[in-house]
Amino acid sequence: MFQAALRLILKLFYKPLVTRKLKKICYWNYDDLQITVLPGVFHPKYFYSSLYLLKHLKTQDLQQKTVLEVGSGSGLLSVYCAKQTALVTAIDINPVAIENTILNAKNNQVKVNAYLSDLFAECKEEKYDILLINPPFFAADPKEASEYAWRCGKNFEYYHRLFLSYKNHIKENSQVFMVLSDIADLNTIESIAKTHGSLLNILHTKRTFGEKIYLYSVKRIS
Repeated sequence: MFQAALRLILKLFYKPLVTRKLKKICYWNYDDLQITVLPGVFHPKYFYSSLYLLKHLKTQDLQQKTVLEVGSGSGLLSVYCAKQTALVTAIDINPVAIENTILNAKNNQVKVNAYLSDLFAECKEEKYDILLINPPFFAADPKEASEYAWRCGKNFEYYHRLFLSYKNHIKENSQVFMVLSDIADLNTIESIAKTHGSLLNILHTKRTFGEKIYLYSVKRIS
């Protein structure tokens, strides 16, 4: 009951406020990173999933590791990894997100290879040490490029394609980290992963205002 009330408050008050803010260019400093968020791009300050994944990355040895960020948005995670001397590739289906990732890499004086791709469609057969995935949560069809950050398709098409194809881009000992929220249909997503030969193992969780965030390690089982 309490969580339902919190989510109603978020829907009625917080979401409209954030929506208005995101119609303009936003500037945000996080630790030593200077982040610009262009209109139409997922803002990591207002939605906790990216920061939760970033918190975990701070516990990892990223030096000279090859990293692929799937759905880079503003590029916060990619820029952070590049700051740690990782060799970073960032992909996104939204051209504004790619522009944003490139902008933030330049502003923070790091190198990120960012390019437009519908999941792995434009990726070469390169394999990475680490995959970072902050996926869309809601089972609905995107109507414009910016909605791909939120909507995974009414039949969870994003997850079917993700779990079917990510295996072509990992090594035997690669790490795949994915962040999800309990506002998503976690049971269905876990079932889709298993159907395509992968397991989602919970690394840790955090209760935030109105939702519970999960960090998963994705493991290939077949």
